[in-house]
Amino acid sequence: AGDLIRALTAQHQIKPTTHCCQSAWQPNLGRRSTYRRGKSVQTTGTTSFDHVSIGVSDIKRAGKFYDAALGSLGYTRLSDGEGSLGYGDKAVALWLGATKKPVKADMESGLHFCFVAKDRKAVDAFHAAALKAGGSDNGKPSVRADYSPNYYAAFVIDPDGYRIEAYCGK
Repeated sequence: AGDLIRALTAQHQIKPTTHCCQSAWQPNLGRRSTYRRGKSVQTTGTTSFDHVSIGVSDIKRAGKFYDAALGSLGYTRLSDGEGSLGYGDKAVALWLGATKKPVKADMESGLHFCFVAKDRKAVDAFHAAALKAGGSDNGKPSVRADYSPNYYAAFVIDPDGYRIEAYCGK
């Protein structure tokens, strides 16, 4: 299992919620989550993800951005191919693939990727590095008390429009 994916989801304890016959994933940010039909959702604190793959329109541009942004959090490029890049700490857990038709980013979709930071300084460094590498600000580093009293995070938009977050719970 990918360490980066565990890092992406462990702090949020990702778990399913259902609506009719569709399935969606919702993070548990210290709030009790339930099935919409009233059944409680149990969490184990683990993840079933091995990796996540996203398509990008310019692999070189994406590589420069993710090298800087994820590098500030201690993650590195572990795989470097002509059409794909892989990031993680011990194993590749985030794949970027060059594609002619990446999924269009939609600010209203709720989709974002959250990366665990070791401390608040790393969240600050992530935000600064991501902006310097071509990202756009989507939320300066600060405590998000509406999530939890210690939820310190920063949000950016990558060059392809994907929303990414760095989070520390200390």
